[in-house]
Amino acid sequence: MDQYKVCIISFLRNDELKPQSFDILNKKLANHYTVIPVIISESELNDLGSDVMNIVIPNSTKYRRIKIAFNFVDTDYYFCMDSDIILDIDKTLSLIRHTIEKDLDISWGRIGVSRTGNLIEKLIDIDKILSHSIIRPTLWKLNIGITIPGQTFLFKKESLIQAFNFRNTFLDDLAVGTYVRKNIRSLKISPTKNTIGFEAPSKTFAELLDQRKRWANGYRSMILDTKNTSSFKYVLIHGFSYHFLWIFLFGLFGLALWLNIYIFALTLIPTIFFLSGKSLPKFFYSIIYLAIFPFFHIWWFYCFLEKDA
Repeated sequence: MDQYKVCIISFLRNDELKPQSFDILNKKLANHYTVIPVIISESELNDLGSDVMNIVIPNSTKYRRIKIAFNFVDTDYYFCMDSDIILDIDKTLSLIRHTIEKDLDISWGRIGVSRTGNLIEKLIDIDKILSHSIIRPTLWKLNIGITIPGQTFLFKKESLIQAFNFRNTFLDDLAVGTYVRKNIRSLKISPTKNTIGFEAPSKTFAELLDQRKRWANGYRSMILDTKNTSSFKYVLIHGFSYHFLWIFLFGLFGLALWLNIYIFALTLIPTIFFLSGKSLPKFFYSIIYLAIFPFFHIWWFYCFLEKDA
């Protein structure tokens, strides 16, 4: 067994159950490292298991809860996972072992959706492809990426502890990623192309609207935290890439249509095919996604402008 200590953290609301993947990963990792499993909850929970530490932190964000957890658990590495995540255990183990063996500072994988039964879930699946498999990897390759997947990520405490010194935010993925970008020359990162987890999608359009509202509030706090720093331009690029890219695409489609119907077809069809993750079964839902999801970005922008939205 290696000498490294790894803390696995998941976050539960009062109506949520401990993720099954949490227990499986705990047992698998224990074959290689000293593991401290932690559940952070709104109130005290029973039946978590004798080896699981329960830290009660009510009415807070995940970002602040991770920061507080440092006071309770001191390990070399922290693996954070949302409660609705179903891990691909083998790929997650591979990511963790690679990170530790190579003495890396932070690593993450891609996230998919755990079910695609109805229309909303199919559209969120397309949204995940766009954000996790297209936009984020592209921005990091261009050396302008500032976001990690907040659903699951692994980091070395001594290297990333200062990443939790921003003001409290709903966007832990953006706050941590911005710190990584600022210190990219001194940090060793390892984003993988593998999908290591699957997230339960929102069930209603109302939940998606509420999610965008939280994102807008978090983005506003990042704007305030970075406006006089070198990170500010990256935060602006992030906002455009994730929330205004559709305007560029629609403009491109309009220009192509104005030039020639054939040019329009040659522009539209490959774009939708690429957006679908090069999957023909998802092609139709990618068209619907392009028609519907711009309204969610408009709502995000409205919430961003209205502090009390």
